[in-house]
Amino acid sequence: MKKTSRTKKLTPTDMDKDIVREKVWMDTKLVDTSCYHLDNKVTYALFKSDSDPSVIPENFAQEHALDTHSCVCFSGLLHKLISGQPNRMYDRLEVQKCTTSTNKFLLTPEERVEWLLLAKKHKMLPPYIDENAITDIPEGQRKSTKVTRYGTSTTAIASGEFIIDLEGLSPVVLYIYLSTIRNIREDPGLPRAVTYLVNKLGMNFFAAYVFASRAVLNLCGHHTIDIQRPYGLSKSGYDEALQQYVKLPADQSIMEAQLVPLEVAIGLQRVVSDVPLKYDTRRIVAPDGKAVRFSSYSFNCADTIRGISKVKHNVSFQELFDEDVVGAVMSKDDAEGRKFLDKYLNKKDRIKYKEVSK
Repeated sequence: MKKTSRTKKLTPTDMDKDIVREKVWMDTKLVDTSCYHLDNKVTYALFKSDSDPSVIPENFAQEHALDTHSCVCFSGLLHKLISGQPNRMYDRLEVQKCTTSTNKFLLTPEERVEWLLLAKKHKMLPPYIDENAITDIPEGQRKSTKVTRYGTSTTAIASGEFIIDLEGLSPVVLYIYLSTIRNIREDPGLPRAVTYLVNKLGMNFFAAYVFASRAVLNLCGHHTIDIQRPYGLSKSGYDEALQQYVKLPADQSIMEAQLVPLEVAIGLQRVVSDVPLKYDTRRIVAPDGKAVRFSSYSFNCADTIRGISKVKHNVSFQELFDEDVVGAVMSKDDAEGRKFLDKYLNKKDRIKYKEVSK
């Protein structure tokens, strides 16, 4: 993260002085509290192969006669792993356009690439994933699909195929990988908000992920963490162009008042940055060649992430830019995390924010 007037380190002579920082301005059209969770669908298959997961020939699933499963979520995935000893997973994503105002939330091709690149950089996806895997479907080849739960028809406008190497992965890390891809279809507001906060404002990725979850997600049932937008944060208003009531983005002051748990950002960072089996010791691929056995067929992703760190503190949007808060987020253990948090708390009362122009 770039060093700015809001992240400048202190010297000993500064210890009794007020710390004046510029208030960070946020574009609430990009960190949008009016976002909705969109249509659910996953298509995947499990298979055994020694092939390079980065190479996916055209019509891969059909040519290899994969037994694909299409459903609303990955809830049955772990149960399907108990036999056959698959070491690869095929995952196909379709981006859907609906006949409602929710289309404004869809990502552009450039935003899709930006999200996948950012996720790979921060180990939310494996490095072999192709950031250009999702491509637009030509207009003449687009087909309408069944009516959704919102009572509207949908059309697939883009699609992509991914292969994930299951060797050395735990269910928690696999769920993070799959959810990072699925966000593009189901919760595009999250990738848009995170990439804006990180690439434009310079926020730490894991801090941005947690804050964006608090701001833009109206449901977290398919999310990696158990954080979503509080009820009532987004107000309704009448849209003259659409001739209907819609949710409106919250203003800056409301967003600044939202607090996020520091321990969740810490836990997310550690679970993807360390050895994948450190915090979830369940192996998806058994090393002895025997069938996989799980005591539970739940991914346990959100609970695992929240329970990793005992360094707990609720922080606001402006505080997430502080170098010591970032140090706590990126800490390797709780002793280091506590040291950084204590440094922040010791200076917190001296920090004053000044308004700046947009």
